[in-house]
Amino acid sequence: MNEMLRKLAIQEWKMYSGFKYNESKIREYKNAVAKLAKKEIKNVEDVHHRLWLLDIIADREQSDLFLKQIRERAKLSYGKINYANWKVWLPKSKPHERKKVIDHFMKKGGLLEKIIKQRYAKISKTYSKYGENVLDAYITTEGINYRKFLKKISQEGKKHKKILDKIWDEFNIEKEYWNEYYYLSNIVYKDIKFKLEPIPYIKKIYKTFNIPFSKIKVDDKDRKTKFGFAYCFWPNPPYDVRVSYKPVGGFNVFETAFHEFGHAAHALSMDASLPFWKRFSPPNGVSETFSELFESISTNKTYLNDLDIKDVRALMDRIKFSEAKFLTFYVANSLVKFLYWGGEIKFDEIGSTYSSLLKKYTGLEIPEKYWVLHHIISEFSIYAPSYIIAYFRKEFLLNKLKKFGRRWWENPNAGGFIKNYMAPAYDAISMFKGVI
Repeated sequence: MNEMLRKLAIQEWKMYSGFKYNESKIREYKNAVAKLAKKEIKNVEDVHHRLWLLDIIADREQSDLFLKQIRERAKLSYGKINYANWKVWLPKSKPHERKKVIDHFMKKGGLLEKIIKQRYAKISKTYSKYGENVLDAYITTEGINYRKFLKKISQEGKKHKKILDKIWDEFNIEKEYWNEYYYLSNIVYKDIKFKLEPIPYIKKIYKTFNIPFSKIKVDDKDRKTKFGFAYCFWPNPPYDVRVSYKPVGGFNVFETAFHEFGHAAHALSMDASLPFWKRFSPPNGVSETFSELFESISTNKTYLNDLDIKDVRALMDRIKFSEAKFLTFYVANSLVKFLYWGGEIKFDEIGSTYSSLLKKYTGLEIPEKYWVLHHIISEFSIYAPSYIIAYFRKEFLLNKLKKFGRRWWENPNAGGFIKNYMAPAYDAISMFKGVI
């Protein structure tokens, strides 16, 4: 199974990186992996191992539909604007242009919604077949206290809604749906002059922490079909770790690169003696913890002052805005998924519920069909809450790192402390017990 999972990960890496990939190979590998998982799950007693195998089985059941969803989404276009270049185009666009594109995408998004509905039905049916449900499995896998988490994210959403409300006015941005999540993510640093390439600075931190940067396969080509600015894949951690990013400049890319190389640092620091499944698939709320931790270095005021950045105060205001934007949107994203998989709303109510939650936490009135265009919500059954779980765990680690000084990223002992949390891979959830 391990070799098949590695081969599958490499094909998916190619798909997201804009390389030529083999859809039939993806199906072949998923079929083979699922077949082995169905056989293995019968004899597995460890609940986490069992849920990991169940996730593989469920993923295969919906994978043909997922590939269809990716293909159909790639067909979304309005003139020269398509889903692949949409995010790059947004900061250069005018409000009426964004409205036309988003309206057109949503109008064509009906088929995507039908595909997602079929996917979710297959996932739910597969979990039921093995006596599980998606939400309970997620809670167990992530190792959280569900009620405590719901309370904390609601509080966090309300707190950052106040910050967002203030900044809407300061930046003179209309609270309209064409100024949505992707647009805000792109323009938040638009007028900030920032030309530093992230790689040399990331390499310096890796060296301090004794993490082998040279072992990462880095793809920095700006291909038209490459998805997003940066992302990380690990077909076989800690031996095969890959990061892709577009060196198109700006603070947004700088920050995103720190995030993705945080994932890579995690993968490179995993204990190679652990079972493959624990290294290959840690809970998402664990994986995102270390990417958010590394990202926090790039947004740290002391760090930026040391880089001799001009007008750090203005940049910090934008960072504050970016964090508020992220937390408010992802609180809404998380809650709508919990409501759906918890059985409190039906599939056809996802759009209206999401629209209502975004209004509550961000102030934006988003059309009901918009949710199928958001990559995290539409691609995954439950993933969005993992970013918030990671946010709380990152804050927990940052509090611990204070003992290493204000510039903890310059302290090798801080690196050792962080790697102690990275090494257990999947089992790190026990180290965060009680945080949420």
